[in-house]
This record gives sequence, structure tokens and C-alpha cells, in this order.
Amino acid sequence: MLNVLLSVVLFALGTGTALASNVTFMRNSPLAKMTAEDLDLMRTTLRETLDRAADDAPKRWENPKTGASGVVTPLKSYQRDGMACRVVEIFNEAQGFSGRTRHDFCKQPDGTWKAPAPASSKR
Repeated sequence: MLNVLLSVVLFALGTGTALASNVTFMRNSPLAKMTAEDLDLMRTTLRETLDRAADDAPKRWENPKTGASGVVTPLKSYQRDGMACRVVEIFNEAQGFSGRTRHDFCKQPDGTWKAPAPASSKR
């Protein structure tokens, strides 16, 4: 169940299925400790931040039922191949575990955000 849950989260965040297939190293990460409701709150905040927040304007999420929380901070906006792209820092806490990561996302023609191929990422 843990591998399935983490695979879905990683894929939804745009990191792809290759990374999601080997998630045993994440057992002690906040994502592994989050409920489905926590993950929904995090993904909603991420999408809203990518769509609307100004650079350096952090957006917080929190689930009062579980105590899980996090902050999504857009660090930089840029253009790549005609698409709007953003670098975001994601910090999450759940059940005593915390973690911070940075990701690039580019807005696709259908309005979704996906991680660009690593070789073509421009910072």
C-alpha cells in the first residue's frame, strides 16, 4: 500500500513513474506518513501556488485532523519552449517527520503542471 500511495503522489507531482517505482527509501519521509486527505491538501496547495502565487510568496496548508502541514514556496518563474515554468520549494511535516525538496514544473497546454526533462531544465 505504501508503494502504491507514494507512486501516485510522486506521479501527481510530476516526478514520473521511474522514480516512483523505487520508493523504499521514503518510508521515513513525511509523504509516507500522510493520509489521503493530507495528500489532497498538499496537491491542491501546490496547484494553486503554481497557478497564482507570486515568486517568494509561500502558501501554507494544514490538516487539523492529522496535524500534517506544509509550505509551498515559488522561488522563480521562467519560460521554456513557450511554456510558463516555475521552481518551487516544498516543505512538509507529518507524524514527526519533515522534508524539503525543490522541483521545476512547466504548465502544459492542457493547463496541468509537469516536471520538464532534466536535461532541458533552465534555471
